[in-house]
Amino acid sequence: MMAEMVQLGEGVMIEVGAGLRVQVEGIDFTFTSRFLGTLDTDDVLLSLDPRMEHFESRLEPGTVFSASYLSDDVYHQFRAGFERLITDPIRAIVLNKPNEVLNIEQRMLPRTPCSVPARVDIRKTLAGIITDISPKGCRIEMPVDESGGVPLEMGDRVRLRLRAPGSQHGYIVEGQVRNVAASDLVREAGIRFDNLPEILRNFIETLARGAY
Repeated sequence: MMAEMVQLGEGVMIEVGAGLRVQVEGIDFTFTSRFLGTLDTDDVLLSLDPRMEHFESRLEPGTVFSASYLSDDVYHQFRAGFERLITDPIRAIVLNKPNEVLNIEQRMLPRTPCSVPARVDIRKTLAGIITDISPKGCRIEMPVDESGGVPLEMGDRVRLRLRAPGSQHGYIVEGQVRNVAASDLVREAGIRFDNLPEILRNFIETLARGAY
Protein backbone atom coordinates (compact mmCIF):
# COMPACT_ATOMS: atom_id res chain seq x y z
CA MET A 1 0.00 0.00 0.00
CA MET A 2 1.37 3.38 -1.01
CA ALA A 3 1.74 5.99 1.71
CA GLU A 4 -0.57 8.99 1.49
CA MET A 5 1.23 12.06 0.20
CA VAL A 6 0.41 15.67 1.11
CA GLN A 7 1.66 18.80 -0.61
CA LEU A 8 3.16 20.91 2.14
CA GLY A 9 4.82 23.61 0.07
CA GLU A 10 5.39 24.64 -3.52
CA GLY A 11 6.59 21.47 -5.24
CA VAL A 12 7.25 19.73 -1.89
CA MET A 13 5.53 16.52 -0.80
CA ILE A 14 5.56 14.82 2.59
CA GLU A 15 4.29 11.38 3.55
CA VAL A 16 1.66 11.02 6.23
CA GLY A 17 3.54 9.35 9.08
CA ALA A 18 6.90 10.88 8.15
CA GLY A 19 9.23 11.53 11.07
CA LEU A 20 10.13 15.08 12.04
CA ARG A 21 12.57 16.72 14.39
CA VAL A 22 10.76 19.62 16.01
CA GLN A 23 12.11 22.52 18.05
CA VAL A 24 9.88 24.87 20.01
CA GLU A 25 11.49 28.28 19.74
CA GLY A 26 11.68 30.30 22.94
CA ILE A 27 11.21 27.22 25.15
CA ASP A 28 14.43 25.35 24.28
CA PHE A 29 12.60 22.07 23.81
CA THR A 30 13.28 19.62 20.97
CA PHE A 31 11.37 16.41 20.27
CA THR A 32 10.62 13.86 17.56
CA SER A 33 7.18 13.79 16.03
CA ARG A 34 5.12 12.39 13.16
CA PHE A 35 3.35 14.26 10.41
CA LEU A 36 -0.33 13.31 10.74
CA GLY A 37 -1.75 15.29 7.83
CA THR A 38 -3.56 18.59 7.34
CA LEU A 39 -6.97 19.97 8.21
CA ASP A 40 -9.41 21.49 5.73
CA THR A 41 -7.83 24.85 6.51
CA ASP A 42 -4.39 23.44 5.49
CA ASP A 43 -3.27 23.72 9.11
CA VAL A 44 -0.68 21.05 9.96
CA LEU A 45 -1.18 18.19 12.42
CA LEU A 46 1.81 16.75 14.31
CA SER A 47 1.85 13.97 16.87
CA LEU A 48 2.22 15.13 20.46
CA ASP A 49 5.27 14.20 22.49
CA PRO A 50 4.19 13.09 26.02
CA ARG A 51 6.83 15.42 27.49
CA MET A 52 4.97 18.35 26.01
CA GLU A 53 2.64 18.31 29.00
CA HIS A 54 5.42 19.99 31.01
CA PHE A 55 5.38 22.92 28.57
CA GLU A 56 1.71 23.18 27.60
CA SER A 57 1.12 26.14 29.89
CA ARG A 58 3.89 28.06 28.11
CA LEU A 59 2.47 27.56 24.62
CA GLU A 60 0.69 30.57 23.21
CA PRO A 61 -0.90 31.13 19.79
CA GLY A 62 1.92 32.06 17.45
CA THR A 63 4.68 30.24 19.36
CA VAL A 64 7.03 29.15 16.57
CA PHE A 65 7.68 25.46 15.90
CA SER A 66 10.62 24.66 13.61
CA ALA A 67 10.38 21.20 11.99
CA SER A 68 12.83 19.37 9.73
CA TYR A 69 12.21 16.15 7.85
CA LEU A 70 13.57 13.97 5.06
CA SER A 71 11.66 13.74 1.78
CA ASP A 72 12.89 12.47 -1.56
CA ASP A 73 16.31 12.02 0.10
CA VAL A 74 16.59 15.75 0.78
CA TYR A 75 16.16 17.44 4.15
CA HIS A 76 13.45 20.09 4.31
CA GLN A 77 12.53 22.56 7.03
CA PHE A 78 9.52 24.71 7.80
CA ARG A 79 8.53 27.10 10.57
CA ALA A 80 4.92 27.49 11.65
CA GLY A 81 3.01 29.16 14.45
CA PHE A 82 1.30 27.17 17.19
CA GLU A 83 -2.49 27.27 17.04
CA ARG A 84 -3.82 24.77 19.58
CA LEU A 85 -3.69 21.27 21.04
CA ILE A 86 -6.44 18.77 20.29
CA THR A 87 -7.36 15.59 22.12
CA ASP A 88 -10.18 14.16 19.97
CA PRO A 89 -9.91 11.84 18.15
CA ILE A 90 -6.17 11.89 18.99
CA ARG A 91 -3.80 14.10 20.94
CA ALA A 92 -2.04 16.30 18.43
CA ILE A 93 -0.47 19.70 17.83
CA VAL A 94 -2.16 22.00 15.34
CA LEU A 95 0.17 24.45 13.58
CA ASN A 96 -0.71 27.17 11.11
CA LYS A 97 -0.01 26.42 7.46
CA PRO A 98 3.71 27.07 6.81
CA ASN A 99 4.45 30.08 4.62
CA GLU A 100 7.31 28.21 2.94
CA VAL A 101 9.26 24.97 3.07
CA LEU A 102 13.03 25.29 2.75
CA ASN A 103 15.27 22.77 1.05
CA ILE A 104 18.35 22.58 3.26
CA GLU A 105 20.26 20.50 0.68
CA GLN A 106 21.62 17.60 2.69
CA ARG A 107 21.03 14.61 0.42
CA MET A 108 21.58 11.17 1.87
CA LEU A 109 22.93 10.12 -1.53
CA PRO A 110 24.38 12.76 -3.86
CA ARG A 111 22.86 13.14 -7.31
CA THR A 112 25.18 12.72 -10.30
CA PRO A 113 24.74 15.29 -13.09
CA CYS A 114 24.17 13.52 -16.41
CA SER A 115 22.40 13.67 -19.76
CA VAL A 116 20.64 10.35 -20.30
CA PRO A 117 17.76 9.95 -22.79
CA ALA A 118 14.66 8.41 -21.23
CA ARG A 119 11.00 7.70 -21.87
CA VAL A 120 8.33 8.05 -19.21
CA ASP A 121 5.35 5.71 -19.45
CA ILE A 122 2.27 7.17 -17.81
CA ARG A 123 -1.03 8.24 -19.41
CA LYS A 124 1.06 8.50 -22.57
CA THR A 125 4.73 7.98 -23.37
CA LEU A 126 6.86 11.11 -22.90
CA ALA A 127 10.41 11.65 -24.08
CA GLY A 128 12.89 13.43 -21.88
CA ILE A 129 16.45 13.78 -20.61
CA ILE A 130 17.55 12.72 -17.12
CA THR A 131 19.69 15.57 -15.81
CA ASP A 132 20.74 14.08 -12.47
CA ILE A 133 20.42 10.65 -10.91
CA SER A 134 21.22 8.62 -7.79
CA PRO A 135 20.22 5.15 -6.57
CA LYS A 136 17.21 6.81 -4.91
CA GLY A 137 15.81 8.88 -7.75
CA CYS A 138 16.36 11.28 -10.62
CA ARG A 139 15.29 14.53 -12.23
CA ILE A 140 14.03 14.49 -15.78
CA GLU A 141 13.44 17.38 -18.19
CA MET A 142 10.85 17.26 -20.98
CA PRO A 143 9.79 19.85 -23.55
CA VAL A 144 6.44 21.48 -22.85
CA ASP A 145 3.75 20.12 -25.17
CA GLU A 146 1.78 22.32 -27.55
CA SER A 147 -0.98 22.92 -25.00
CA GLY A 148 1.59 24.10 -22.45
CA GLY A 149 0.31 21.53 -19.97
CA VAL A 150 2.30 19.38 -17.57
CA PRO A 151 0.97 15.83 -17.82
CA LEU A 152 2.90 14.62 -14.79
CA GLU A 153 1.42 15.34 -11.38
CA MET A 154 2.84 14.85 -7.89
CA GLY A 155 2.04 11.35 -6.71
CA ASP A 156 1.80 9.85 -10.21
CA ARG A 157 3.18 6.35 -10.68
CA VAL A 158 5.55 6.11 -13.67
CA ARG A 159 7.79 3.67 -15.51
CA LEU A 160 11.11 4.99 -16.78
CA ARG A 161 12.94 3.49 -19.73
CA LEU A 162 16.48 4.78 -20.09
CA ARG A 163 19.46 3.93 -22.26
CA ALA A 164 23.16 4.48 -21.69
CA PRO A 165 24.64 6.96 -24.16
CA GLY A 166 26.22 5.11 -27.10
CA SER A 167 24.83 1.78 -25.89
CA GLN A 168 22.02 -0.49 -27.03
CA HIS A 169 21.44 -1.66 -23.48
CA GLY A 170 18.32 -0.28 -21.83
CA TYR A 171 17.07 -0.14 -18.24
CA ILE A 172 13.58 -0.02 -16.77
CA VAL A 173 12.65 1.24 -13.32
CA GLU A 174 9.37 2.25 -11.72
CA GLY A 175 8.85 5.12 -9.32
CA GLN A 176 6.69 7.98 -8.11
CA VAL A 177 6.66 11.65 -9.09
CA ARG A 178 7.61 13.66 -6.01
CA ASN A 179 7.67 17.20 -7.43
CA VAL A 180 7.05 18.99 -10.72
CA ALA A 181 7.93 22.39 -12.18
CA ALA A 182 7.52 24.05 -15.56
CA SER A 183 8.79 27.03 -17.51
CA ASP A 184 7.68 28.23 -20.94
CA LEU A 185 9.86 25.68 -22.71
CA VAL A 186 10.70 22.87 -20.28
CA ARG A 187 8.94 20.87 -17.62
CA GLU A 188 10.83 19.02 -14.88
CA ALA A 189 9.87 16.15 -12.60
CA GLY A 190 11.65 14.71 -9.59
CA ILE A 191 11.08 10.94 -9.47
CA ARG A 192 11.79 8.63 -6.56
CA PHE A 193 12.62 5.07 -7.56
CA ASP A 194 11.01 1.95 -6.17
CA ASN A 195 13.24 -1.11 -5.84
CA LEU A 196 16.26 -0.40 -8.04
CA PRO A 197 17.49 -3.27 -10.27
CA GLU A 198 21.10 -4.13 -9.52
CA ILE A 199 22.08 -3.65 -13.16
CA LEU A 200 20.73 -0.08 -13.08
CA ARG A 201 22.51 0.59 -9.77
CA ASN A 202 25.76 -0.46 -11.45
CA PHE A 203 25.05 1.88 -14.34
CA ILE A 204 24.46 4.80 -11.93
CA GLU A 205 27.74 4.03 -10.18
CA THR A 206 29.44 4.05 -13.57
CA LEU A 207 27.96 7.49 -14.27
CA ALA A 208 29.23 8.74 -10.91
CA ARG A 209 32.74 7.64 -11.88
CA GLY A 210 32.48 9.67 -15.08
CA ALA A 211 32.69 6.68 -17.42
CA TYR A 212 30.03 8.15 -19.74
